[in-house]
Formats: sequence, structure tokens, C-alpha cells
Amino acid sequence: MPNGSISSAETETRVERYLRYFKDPESLANAAAREIAAMLVEAVEARGRATLALAGGSTPKPVYERLARVPGVPWGQVDIFLGDERMAPADSELSNMRMVQDHLLGQLDRETPRVHAVDTRLAPAEAASAYASELAEVLGPGGAVPGSGHIDLVLLGMGPDGHTASLFPGAAAMQDNALVAAVRAEEMAEGVTPRVDRVTFTPRVLNEARCAMYLIMDEDKLALFRAMEAGESGAVDLPAARIAPQECLIWYLLQP
Repeated sequence: MPNGSISSAETETRVERYLRYFKDPESLANAAAREIAAMLVEAVEARGRATLALAGGSTPKPVYERLARVPGVPWGQVDIFLGDERMAPADSELSNMRMVQDHLLGQLDRETPRVHAVDTRLAPAEAASAYASELAEVLGPGGAVPGSGHIDLVLLGMGPDGHTASLFPGAAAMQDNALVAAVRAEEMAEGVTPRVDRVTFTPRVLNEARCAMYLIMDEDKLALFRAMEAGESGAVDLPAARIAPQECLIWYLLQP
């Protein structure tokens, strides 16, 4: 277990749930990187390969940089997906895959993972369908999601409006039964940036992952997390509050 204040409990579905508190972003990033690495090693030892879905945005950048430096990760046996992607050119600063390339993949000096990128040259609905097919092909049959297995670990962030991945409050993707959904810019709340079309894993996929890890560093997001914890009206129905993976849910948080 990484250093930090840790508490755990179980939800009604007996998912192990952990809250990990840290005094500063550097300590949080170091600990998260170590735990991600350990979970990948464990998955490879248990099943021969690991699947990791990465978060976009700016919050996970220091975690990815540290993860690239953790020794002993069998990257050649890891499949990497994105939990969501912005429909922008691959070389755009808006691209989540470009961020992952800059802060993780480009920093690896050992074997490299098998990376699955969204084809942002397609229309959003076509890109979502193609990415869903690729996900199902990699995970294979026999899992709890029909036609698919389980992603080993999903990394997630949370927006100030309670969105996670590109699952926005009230958006159609929250009810979509597909594996991957297209999200139009007009479905996003005012103030959400960048306002571009996206594709995202649906709750169906996120809730069938073995584990999910949230990375929360901003004060406004910590306040929203506390509202979710307190069961405040409205907060418990936000997308970020509705993710319940199969085995463990981990929150990495700064000390309030």
C-alpha cells in the first residue's frame, strides 16, 4: 500500500473502496504511480496481460511522468486505451492521446505497450463504434459485459460539474448501452472546456472494470467529492458518483 492516510469500506455490492489522502500533489502522484504499476504487474501475473484505460486532461500528467519511471512494469504485456478522447487532430494540444504520448509513452525507455487510439479522423459516432469493436476484440469473450472481459484498471478524473471521462450530467451517453458513445459539444454544460465533440467509455464499461482510480487535486472538486460523500441531493446522481467497478474503487485526494 502507498503511504498516506487510508480508510476503506465496502459498498452494497461488496466493492472494496479506498480513500487515500495526501498532503501535496507530488506525494499523491508518486503514490498513485506506484499503485498503478503494482496493479499492472499483478494483472499480468494473474492473466498474462493487463488492460489499462487512461484519463485525459491535465490532472494525470505528473502521475504519468512518474509511472514511466517505475521499474519492473511489463509494458510489453499491457494494452492501453483512453477512457475518453476529444475529436481533435492527433497532433492537437486538445488530444488526450497526445498528452499520454508526451507524458507517459514517450518517456518509456523499455518495452512499450500496445496502444489503442481513437481514430479522430472519423465522425464521432463512427469513431465510437470502431473503438468499441477494438475494445471488445482485445478483451475477448466471457466477461460480465457480453462479448467482452474486464478492463483491469480505469483511471478517472472529475470535472467541477461532476462529469467523469466524457460522461456529462444529463447527457445521452449516461444511458447508452453501447461500450463507447459519441458525445456532442452541445450536450456539455456551460463552462466546460474545450467544447469539442468527444467519444467516451460508457458506464456499462466503467462499471465492469475490475478497478477504477480517481485522481482529485483541485479544491472545487474536493468540495464536490465531500458533497457526494455526504449524500447531498443532486451530488449522488452525478456521473462521477455512479461508477462502481467490480472489485475496487480508489480515490486519490489531497488533504482538505
